[in-house]
Amino acid sequence: MTGQGLIEETIKLRRRGAAEPWLEDSFLAGLPADSIRRLERCGSLLRTTAKIDLSTGVRPAVIVLNGVVKVFHTRWDGRETLVQVAGVGDLVDLEGAPGNAVRLADGRTSAALLVPRHRLRGLCEQDYEINAAMVSTLARRVRELTAQLGHSGRRVEHRLWAFLVALARRHGERLSIGLTQADLAAAVGATANSVEVAIRRLRDAGRISTGYARFTLHGLPDEEELDREFSLGVAATATPAGSPERGPATASPRPAGTRSDPTVGPPC
Repeated sequence: MTGQGLIEETIKLRRRGAAEPWLEDSFLAGLPADSIRRLERCGSLLRTTAKIDLSTGVRPAVIVLNGVVKVFHTRWDGRETLVQVAGVGDLVDLEGAPGNAVRLADGRTSAALLVPRHRLRGLCEQDYEINAAMVSTLARRVRELTAQLGHSGRRVEHRLWAFLVALARRHGERLSIGLTQADLAAAVGATANSVEVAIRRLRDAGRISTGYARFTLHGLPDEEELDREFSLGVAATATPAGSPERGPATASPRPAGTRSDPTVGPPC
């Protein structure tokens, strides 16, 4: 499903009783057909991996229709911070700091609907369902950012584990959403080398498996479990080789066809 014809595809899915393509807690999830049709009429389709040019002062809202949109904020020192990974059905509001930039994670399959901010504001005033979806989206983002800030002072591997868990809660335990090692470093506020070490520790601890721009998480703890694990210092720390808990050090088998380099490659 790539943009125009969005409403028709949604109606077909509902008639067949099939699950809609949106993430369960996304902006589009649960919106009635009339509301989605209004959004589609007010928007324009984006099919490019290039960053949206905000130099003109235009601040559109972006509704992800396919793929993933990674939202970066440019800091005072010029470094980028990954502040959101928006999935199918999510709304990204670009109104804010002029340093904001958006790029799509996978240009081959990604698509987004750009809705001018003033038109979205008008739709919220006219359509109760769209207004309620906006409020729900903002509340979810506040909860996500609050949880993320709660881990800001922890070790790199703990921050990375918490970030991956938060993503997996929405996108599934098999994360294949085009995240690079540089993206992860921008998300947790660390260097690429520190993230590489953290990935290795998480993998050695049995928390994750990695592939080419892909992660598989083994278990999804809630926030209370994360806090308890981090307070004990055991969440992302592998048991030293040769210790009684782990036994003698042995080379772990590697599935055929996987890369030997532990780093995460570019988006697939």
